[in-house]
Amino acid sequence: MQHQQSGNLDVNAGWLRRVALFEGLSDNELARLSAQAREQLRLAGQPIVQQDEPGSSLFVVKEGVLDVTIKGEDGTISQVGQVRAGHVFGKMSLLTGAPRGATVTPAVDTLVAEITKEDIEPLFQNHPELIEDIGAMLAERQSETSTRLQQAAATQKADESGALVNRIRNFFRL
Repeated sequence: MQHQQSGNLDVNAGWLRRVALFEGLSDNELARLSAQAREQLRLAGQPIVQQDEPGSSLFVVKEGVLDVTIKGEDGTISQVGQVRAGHVFGKMSLLTGAPRGATVTPAVDTLVAEITKEDIEPLFQNHPELIEDIGAMLAERQSETSTRLQQAAATQKADESGALVNRIRNFFRL
């Protein structure tokens, strides 16, 4: 179930000022973006976005906690992080049109605000320099995500190896 509300989420747009992605924007730009964002109450356990589905928006978490999971090539689902109030998810989809890189599911009932490509496009037209700043931020984020995925894969491989060793020992009663 989702509740949408158009219009002002916060008159002062203070909730957007706390988001690093938007820190270079003026008060007027933040207020305009805040007015365009769509607030949604999302229920625990119901995914907001699914890995590999198309998207062109990002979500700012206003209240709550969300689990971020990735399905590996072997079908194994790994939790790679959590998103908390004041943080965002969906940047790559918003900024490049890339498919969703993960499934994001509220761990508790969560209040998010969705910002679409159409909402942010005028900001880039007025401030093309933002694209370079955001590009650098995204590259760093991708590097962090890649590291977490490698760590999760190494842990899974060690767990599988240990389980296989135990099966061999049990089979030979050692």
